[in-house]
Amino acid sequence: MNTRIKNRLPELMGKKRIKSILFLSSELDVPYSTLRNFYHERHEIINAELIKKICLYFDIEIGELFYLEVDGQVS
Repeated sequence: MNTRIKNRLPELMGKKRIKSILFLSSELDVPYSTLRNFYHERHEIINAELIKKICLYFDIEIGELFYLEVDGQVS
């Protein structure tokens, strides 16, 4: 069984019509590379400070940002 934690940042950005990771990184005051890696799910460890900033910016709960994918299926 292959299980991955995925994020909904692309969806959230789309809903707010935010087209640029660079713009959002500036809004959140986080390094562009950190946000880009999170967006593309290229991370081993999830940065709690980044998660807090994203949740506050989009006015969401942590559970609305993440979901589990099991063998390619949303869980």
